[in-house]
Amino acid sequence: QRIRAERRAQWEAAQVAKRGGQLPLGEGWKSKYAEPEALDTSKLLELPTGWTWASMRQLGEVRLGRQRAPQHHSGSHMRPYLRVANVYEDRFDLRDVMEMNFTPEEYETYALRENDILLNEGQSLELVGRPALYRNEVPGACFTNTLVRFRVYQNVIPIYALSVFRSYLHNGEFQKIASWTTSIAHLGADRFAGLHFPLPPLLEQAEIVAEVERRLTVLDALSQTLTDELKRAERLRQSILHQAFTGRLVPQDATDEPAAALLARLRETAIQPKTRKTKETPAAPAKEKKPRGRKPADATQIDFSFTGE
Repeated sequence: QRIRAERRAQWEAAQVAKRGGQLPLGEGWKSKYAEPEALDTSKLLELPTGWTWASMRQLGEVRLGRQRAPQHHSGSHMRPYLRVANVYEDRFDLRDVMEMNFTPEEYETYALRENDILLNEGQSLELVGRPALYRNEVPGACFTNTLVRFRVYQNVIPIYALSVFRSYLHNGEFQKIASWTTSIAHLGADRFAGLHFPLPPLLEQAEIVAEVERRLTVLDALSQTLTDELKRAERLRQSILHQAFTGRLVPQDATDEPAAALLARLRETAIQPKTRKTKETPAAPAKEKKPRGRKPADATQIDFSFTGE
């Protein structure tokens, strides 16, 4: 109930802001407010006592940025804007921030405020939804439709929401709701607005944020140590190779043949003419000649004697 009341109050405040701070006449304008659809929690995990599942549209304002177009490339209201190329996981790359024209009315819609969360709308499948918390790094900046902006209501700590989104980035929740082609995936503002979100009480949110920050600080320190050790290992590898080929890796033996003498001997060997050795072939044994003609019959088989009576 508290979440719904907060959302309605935010909507009414936005309507008043659109009219320059003046309340619309009558109460009929309030009937235009649309309650968000209830979240189906039948397939979600059971949460601890005091927690609840809520959708993103229940917890904050979800908005897709403005599309770039040639007519916006110049004008009297040029503003810096952020796009997907500027937004990394919890950090911004501000080396290439561009500008385009936003009218005062458009600026009210697309301006970034401190603690807004920007998520990659169009990215590779493994990076879709990559989030970063805007800390006013580019004052007066807006954003394009390659990003989704999530602006939390008062019952959500922005850094807690960022932690949830970073978890969704790495555990595949954003990938589950994304649509994709062979080359790019789209988070989709409407699909993101209907995504489930685990909401604990504010005090627990603060405790979770503190513990997450503590552990991430430890991981960052370990990562830096690993990076330093890898650099040290590379320097050591280069040093070993340098020593190996400058004669300083192993002790020198004065009785060893000098390298210059070895080279001279090898050079002399290389220029000497090579003689081919002929391999002696052993003579084949002479074959016994056999007499030509009919083979004589065996004397024991034919009797040539004649006897008289």
